[in-house]
Amino acid sequence: MRYLPILMIIVLSSMALPTSKKGCAGKYYISGKAYSAKNSITNEVLEVELGDKKWEVTTDNEGKFEIVIPWISACPSGLSAAELKIENERLNPTLVYISFEKKKISLNNEWKKYGKCFSDSKEEITWKKDLSFN
Repeated sequence: MRYLPILMIIVLSSMALPTSKKGCAGKYYISGKAYSAKNSITNEVLEVELGDKKWEVTTDNEGKFEIVIPWISACPSGLSAAELKIENERLNPTLVYISFEKKKISLNNEWKKYGKCFSDSKEEITWKKDLSFN
């Protein structure tokens, strides 16, 4: 009986300890070759849109490109699972748009699949995807 108050203090204080889960941020890559009517798009500019961010990527002399996609995962502290999902959707737009000349491709933002807080290699966080602007 005399250990009951000590046991209660230990149990209650362990419930109040902060969680070790945190949000994190990083980037993943989309790389491949860009084509238009079966020909490689060489040394040309591709326009990339992700939410309200826009930037340009230039293909090389073989039509290869590499697009860096930033992502962020919300901190789960104090959020329900539903709130965390909504916050992650707000932080990471669903689609990535890539344009060449007047043609636009939309790709799903695969940040959940390729976005890792800690990765051992660039290959691990690279989506190999050829683009066809036909």
